[in-house]
Amino acid sequence: MLLAEHEFKDPATLRRTMISCGLLTRQRDGSDYRRIEQEPPTEAKALISRLSARRKQRSALATAGPEGRTPRR
Repeated sequence: MLLAEHEFKDPATLRRTMISCGLLTRQRDGSDYRRIEQEPPTEAKALISRLSARRKQRSALATAGPEGRTPRR
């Protein structure tokens, strides 16, 4: 999942950064990672909103037909 949602293709660095920012915890041996539930700051909410819109747009483009139209079902 991490690999599909970022551009730099290095999930280990992403996990380390998320741990250092207090967004994840992990077992000492690296066998288990857990998300820390918390209210995101205002700036993060804005970023999340933009990324969600971009993901929806990307998904719509991927399912569009050859002329940019969504195929009928």
